[in-house]
Amino acid sequence: MPPKKTAGSGSGAKKAPAKRKLAEEFPPGEVLTDSAKKQWKLGLPIGQGGFGRLYLANENAKTVGPDAPYVIKVEPSDNGPLFSELKFYMRAAKPEMIQQWISSHKLDYLGVPRYWGSGLHEKSGNSYRFMVMDRFGKDFTEDF
Repeated sequence: MPPKKTAGSGSGAKKAPAKRKLAEEFPPGEVLTDSAKKQWKLGLPIGQGGFGRLYLANENAKTVGPDAPYVIKVEPSDNGPLFSELKFYMRAAKPEMIQQWISSHKLDYLGVPRYWGSGLHEKSGNSYRFMVMDRFGKDFTEDF
């Protein structure tokens, strides 16, 4: 006997994934402390995606200018995409690991941003996950 049809089955319609919340915007100068107790100061936002925001950042800086060497990705801690990305970077993209790979494969450069730190940040009663990585390439701030 074939299985009974339930409401919505057999229609071919797929259920859309749950909409993810975007992190609230943080002001330039906000300080985030990673799990190793390093402090990172945020600069201007440089982008946003379906789940998070990207900011210019620097370690122990009075101000964060347009030439900042790092970016910080921020998302609400109950979202999942950055958590998955973070686990990869923690296992495969630490600065010493990337340098070892470059050396062992006799490369001049590897186009993978290095992982510098991560943690949780509380603001306005909400919890946010963040990851610090190298800043690469051109930012699209003029369209942001």
